[in-house]
Amino acid sequence: MMDVVYFYKMQKSNELAWSVKSLKNIEHGRVLVVGDQPDVEGVEHFKPPVNRWSMLSPVHDVINKLRYACSLDISDNFILMNDDFFICKPTEVPVVHRGTLGDHIKWRNLKDNYSGQLKKTKEYLENKGIKDPLSYELHVPMVFNRQRLADLIENTLPVITNSAPILIRSVYGNIYNIGGEQMEDVKTRADHTGLTFVSTNELSFEGRVGDYVRSVL
Repeated sequence: MMDVVYFYKMQKSNELAWSVKSLKNIEHGRVLVVGDQPDVEGVEHFKPPVNRWSMLSPVHDVINKLRYACSLDISDNFILMNDDFFICKPTEVPVVHRGTLGDHIKWRNLKDNYSGQLKKTKEYLENKGIKDPLSYELHVPMVFNRQRLADLIENTLPVITNSAPILIRSVYGNIYNIGGEQMEDVKTRADHTGLTFVSTNELSFEGRVGDYVRSVL
């Protein structure tokens, strides 16, 4: 069975505890939390080393934690979760994307850091000869092969450390041509009732979306 890896920064909400509880809806092995020490039973905690580039931005920090997770003794394929992801029905972890990066950028229509990262990722993949690269930036669990991911991070480290960060989910999905079905993102959706996957923020977790998650788990 595949192990589950979370990245965690201490917060006031107890989203992580409920997210871990939601893992009952998938087959899985060990549950590892990389980052801050969580107050959650049934998980293993690992503190990654900190370096200068890992503190440049949240994206750099995630890549640093991914690199560290790949060095741990975990299953060859593992499931990456966030503490604000919830699996609300029995299922398997799907291979999904949200359409092309170009369409994702147009949909956002913003000039913020995240849009810049999407554009940088699109440019990087197009320079690799990938036409119309897909966006895997969804708030749902994603399966990675540990060795493939480790190799990818090492190969892209100069880009990651010396320029605006690229988004590793989309780079991985396109470089390894994992394909998948297109779906709408589930982050803080108003029509969350009945969804297999739900994602919150701290505010919505204290409101109706969080109430739904707690009611089905």
